[in-house]
Amino acid sequence: MPVRRPHRPRSSRVVSRPTTTTGRKWSHGRMTDVEVRDVPERHRYEAWVGDERAGVAVYVAREDSARVLTHTVVEDAWEGRGVGSALARRAFDDARSGGYRVVPQCPFMAAWVASHPDRADVVADGTTP
Repeated sequence: MPVRRPHRPRSSRVVSRPTTTTGRKWSHGRMTDVEVRDVPERHRYEAWVGDERAGVAVYVAREDSARVLTHTVVEDAWEGRGVGSALARRAFDDARSGGYRVVPQCPFMAAWVASHPDRADVVADGTTP
């Protein structure tokens, strides 16, 4: 009898398997050509690979000059390729250059900054990286 795997919900959007600019399939590992854009009118960072949005990191800008990172989503086709890390790196680097603090409420962001202590200087007081 075949083994049944638990159902894993997929994105409602059909995403083709990512390819490099030369047409080869991506291998597992870190991706180097993720472009991360801050979209302040939508309160989020967007990660793009070519013309495809690969992920988002949502934030809330507080009045006390802090950004609360509330939620991170990476499309299934891009998981494990460094998209989440690119989003985190940009969010924490923007905080450092912009002079504000970060509250990593999102479990992914909290785990990421805990494993990158060089970025912990921008974590808001009273929150644990």
